[in-house]
Amino acid sequence: MKTILYDTETTGLKYPRLIQIAYKVGPDEIEQKFFKPAVPIEFGAMATHHITEEDLADKPKFSEEDRNMYLKLFQENIPVAHNLEFDIDVMRNEGVIISGGICTLKVARKILPDQEQYKMQYLRYSLGLEVDRDAAAHDAKGDVIVLDALFKFLFKEVEKQVPTAEVLNKMIEITNQPSLITRFCFGKHSGKNIKDIVISNYGYIEWLLKQSTLDKDLRYSLNYFVKNK
Repeated sequence: MKTILYDTETTGLKYPRLIQIAYKVGPDEIEQKFFKPAVPIEFGAMATHHITEEDLADKPKFSEEDRNMYLKLFQENIPVAHNLEFDIDVMRNEGVIISGGICTLKVARKILPDQEQYKMQYLRYSLGLEVDRDAAAHDAKGDVIVLDALFKFLFKEVEKQVPTAEVLNKMIEITNQPSLITRFCFGKHSGKNIKDIVISNYGYIEWLLKQSTLDKDLRYSLNYFVKNK
């Protein structure tokens, strides 16, 4: 099967609806499309991707025809995204059900454990990826350009461990496993080792674990280091 690398821009985090999607199937050119969303765009989202409701006033709404087209694309190709779970949720909100795929965020965490951060734009520079400087961050098409370069880099890294024919399956296997995060990449402890904070500031760890919106992999990692302190 071919891969379909994709990225979305949305109305926000509360109940994300699709406003832009870009995707690349195999060696094909990147396709992109904008949609007029069914709900207002949150100001926090605008501050990130700079897409306003005025920008989308003349764009089409996501239709049944769109839903069927994307369903077919994601069924016939292996989905690849950075933080795949979020993009799966976005498409589910539009009625497009995606079953599995490859998360480059989780693969990067596993294959490149010494990176300080795993945001795609950070990896773009820390790994020296060859990307057109005009590839804008927080633009679906620009992000797919970076995602393409990152995916190729990770493919070669995984290829050092397994035969070429098994690389995609290995990346899917990594995606389906919990990621062990070793450092905080946010807040007052950003850049610090989680195992050190478990010892020096356990109260903060307890508070984090009580947050219902905590990232699943971070929750797994906190519990891991608490258990093994």
